Amino acid sequence: MAVSLEEGFSDATELQVIDNALQRSRLRTGFRYSGTLYLIVTLLILWQVIGSFLDPIYISKPTIVASNLWDMLFGKTQIWHDIAVSASEMYIGLAIALVVGSVFGLAIGRSRVIRGITAPYVVFLNATPLVITLPLLAIWLGVDEKARIVFIVLLATWPILLNVAAGCRNVSGRFTELGHSAGLSRTDVIRKIIIPGVLPYFLTGARISAGLVVIGMVVSEMEVSLVGLGYLLASYASGFQTSKLLAVFVISTVFGLINVGLLSLATRIWAPWAVLERKER
Repeated sequence: MAVSLEEGFSDATELQVIDNALQRSRLRTGFRYSGTLYLIVTLLILWQVIGSFLDPIYISKPTIVASNLWDMLFGKTQIWHDIAVSASEMYIGLAIALVVGSVFGLAIGRSRVIRGITAPYVVFLNATPLVITLPLLAIWLGVDEKARIVFIVLLATWPILLNVAAGCRNVSGRFTELGHSAGLSRTDVIRKIIIPGVLPYFLTGARISAGLVVIGMVVSEMEVSLVGLGYLLASYASGFQTSKLLAVFVISTVFGLINVGLLSLATRIWAPWAVLERKER
C-alpha cells in the first residue's frame, strides 16, 4: 500500500510539473503575441501622427492607405484581376520549383558523380544575380506570363535544391546500409529512409522559396508585364500615388505571409520533430 501511495504521489508530481510547463508555455506565447500586437498598434499610431505633418507623397497615412485598400478590394477600382494573375503566376512557379528542386536536389545529394559534375555550375548559377536574366527571358519568351513564370522558377528552385541536397548528404549512411541489409530495394531505401530524413530540409527550402516567389512575382511584373501587382506598384510609383502603392504593398505582403504560414503549418504536420529540434535550440 505504501508503494502504491508513493507511486501515486510520484505520478501526481510529474503531472503537476507537466501542467506547470504547459502554463509557462502558454504565458510565453500570450506575451509574445500581445507584444507583437502592441508594437503594430504603436507603429500605426506613430505613422498616423507623423504622416499628418509630412507631404503625403512621401509617407501618406494608414487611414488613407486603408481606404485605398478597401476601394481596391470592394470599391470602384477593384484589382481582383491583377491579384488573380499574380497569384496564378506565383503558385505555378512555386509548384514547378518544388518539383525541379526536389528532383535535382535528390540526384545531386545521392550521387557523388552527379555532384562532382554539377558542383561548379550550381555554385556559378547560385551566385548569379538572377534579375539580369529578365531581359533575356523577355527576348526569348516574350513579354507575357511565360517569361515571368520561368523567372519565378529560377528564383525559387535554388533554396529547395540546396536544402534537399544537404539533407541527402546528412542522412546517415549507416541507415541506408541497414536498409539494404534488411532486403530493401534502392527504391524502398529512398522512399522509407531517405525521403523521411530529407523532408525537414525540403520543407525548410520550400518555406524560403515561398517568400522568394512573391519577390519574383513583383519584380518580373514590374519589368515585363502590363498586368499584376508588380505592374500596379510600378505604375503607382511613377505617378507618385504613395497611398495606393502602399495598399498594393500590403496585398503583396499578405501573399508572402500566407505562403510562409502554410509551409510552417505543413512542417508542423509532416515533420513535427523538426519543429521540436528548433525549439530546443
